[in-house]
Amino acid sequence: MPGLNGAWLVVGEDAERLRRYASRLSDPRLSALVRMAANVLEQASWELMTGRVTSNTIESLGIVERLLASTRLPVEPIRRALRIAKMSVRARLEGLAAIEEEVVALP
Repeated sequence: MPGLNGAWLVVGEDAERLRRYASRLSDPRLSALVRMAANVLEQASWELMTGRVTSNTIESLGIVERLLASTRLPVEPIRRALRIAKMSVRARLEGLAAIEEEVVALP
């Protein structure tokens, strides 16, 4: 996966930034939403690190993105993680397709 080597670290740092932001919010409901978003980012970071991003994580990122956008909370870290996760899945699929092409090309 060229270009995605340190992506898990970027997503993990975004999770920590969201946690700090949540601790400064005075509304407990909004703070809980931001903490939930940080947890989803942490899960995405772990999966990016191991190279196994699941469809459940991508779905959770999309749900949290819409939820944060509807409450006018910072959504850019979630969008960045979603974009990285989709790139990771695409790169993994392209790698699998290249392997299959090599197998099929054998005499």
